[in-house]
Amino acid sequence: MEHSLLHALQLVGLTVAGGSLWWRWIGPAIAHGSDGEGRRATAGFWGRWAAWLAATATFLDLFVQVAELEGRTVFGGVPLQLVLDFSTGTNVGQLAVARVFTLVLLGFAFFLSTAAGALIQLGL
Repeated sequence: MEHSLLHALQLVGLTVAGGSLWWRWIGPAIAHGSDGEGRRATAGFWGRWAAWLAATATFLDLFVQVAELEGRTVFGGVPLQLVLDFSTGTNVGQLAVARVFTLVLLGFAFFLSTAAGALIQLGL
């Protein structure tokens, strides 16, 4: 059950981050009126937190995956060394770590209103 909850959190975070990215770049182009800056700020806020929520859920999912490999639940405890070995020694673990860092970087990119922030957001 905890595995399903983590997948739901990941998907919600990724969906909201993608929607916020759309509103940040496409929404202002079609928005009329003076509240465009408010829309950008709101999209940046929710995009940032959605990306960080997805990163947190992905990180916690590492513990769930290791527990499943051991035939236990995460509530029974998972040795940290085993999680580190899984994260660095398997393709699945390495991809999860890369996903965590990418989502954290995307969250910080929402703070940037410069061209560098735009390139990071579009590149991710």
